Amino acid sequence: MKHILHINSYYITNKLHSELVKSLDKKSLKQTVFIPVCSNKLINANNIESLKFGKLIYSKSFNSLTRLIWPVKMLQIWASFQKTVKKIERPNIIHAHSLIVNGLIAWLYSSRYNIPFSVSVRNTDINVFLKRSHIFRKLAEKILLKADSIMFLSPAYRDVHLKRIISDELFTKILPKTYIIPNGIDSFWIENSSNKTTFITKNICRILFSGRIDGNKNLKGVIEACNILTSKNQNIEIVVVGDGPLLNDLKKKNYSFKVTFHGYINEKEKLKKIYRSCQILVVPSFHETFGLIYPEAMTQGLPVIYSNNQGIDGYFPDGHVGYAVSPKNSNDIAKKIEMIITDYKRISKNANYESQKFSWDLVSNYVIKMYKASITSQ
Repeated sequence: MKHILHINSYYITNKLHSELVKSLDKKSLKQTVFIPVCSNKLINANNIESLKFGKLIYSKSFNSLTRLIWPVKMLQIWASFQKTVKKIERPNIIHAHSLIVNGLIAWLYSSRYNIPFSVSVRNTDINVFLKRSHIFRKLAEKILLKADSIMFLSPAYRDVHLKRIISDELFTKILPKTYIIPNGIDSFWIENSSNKTTFITKNICRILFSGRIDGNKNLKGVIEACNILTSKNQNIEIVVVGDGPLLNDLKKKNYSFKVTFHGYINEKEKLKKIYRSCQILVVPSFHETFGLIYPEAMTQGLPVIYSNNQGIDGYFPDGHVGYAVSPKNSNDIAKKIEMIITDYKRISKNANYESQKFSWDLVSNYVIKMYKASITSQ
């Protein structure tokens, strides 16, 4: 594999994209990353100065007006892309980092020059493009059929969310070329991995909630579940990390158990200390694409509670590193917390062990395997 061409219009929005590029660079793989942007101010966002075998190409391909006119925007991105690829070495594989916007460009280029391409299916593809437009669903079907490999961040996004939208016939056709590849977590968490040596301090189980304090992340559901547990004489505390629109109202309420609000914390050492002071991570979001918080907490030996068909659900058997719950059912959340408490040592040990699978080194190996399969399939 001599040269990977990434097409990534979302590169500037999340540092996770640069982490993959850096990890592949460490494996001496040549890469070119085409990044279409709407403003010169966005050029060099999330730039990587230390790349040895690749380069980032930021291209002001459209503007704030044409951004709202999708066909015009895509024509402009396509024109900019064509100018860019004329100046680079022919790639062996193209990776489109979204199904619709980037996938369309990859499909057009692949069809013209017979170069294999992989496509990532993301939250925006499913919940914005495919759910709202018959035209985009038809376009997605063509791209999915033509792609040599298809990448999903979680089993739920493939087996539940996409499957609900496309036909059973199409799903069966594309299934053999799909890959479930998670985001990696910062190397800090892998390097500072820690097994739990004790469970309950002074017979208190500390529940960690980390995330935006809004209706979606569902802190209210966690609080209701803990009310149920305290009514059963279970000593519970909640430790909350994050901010959001519901934070002030929740801080004003009186609780029958201790609730500590830390606010938003970005410093990893502080987060590590908080993680290690807690026993179980409970974040039963209504909607969750992946959720880095789950594997991060797992590195510190915390079992995790997450939502059915969301986030990391499907990566592990239920009860292995934690449990999936119905986010609407506080009784279910409470029950799963109790189940973890009664089998804590085993689940905690499993969580810590499985967290190592989310290192960028392993994640990039999975991606390389997908690339190689795409190349040999042609």
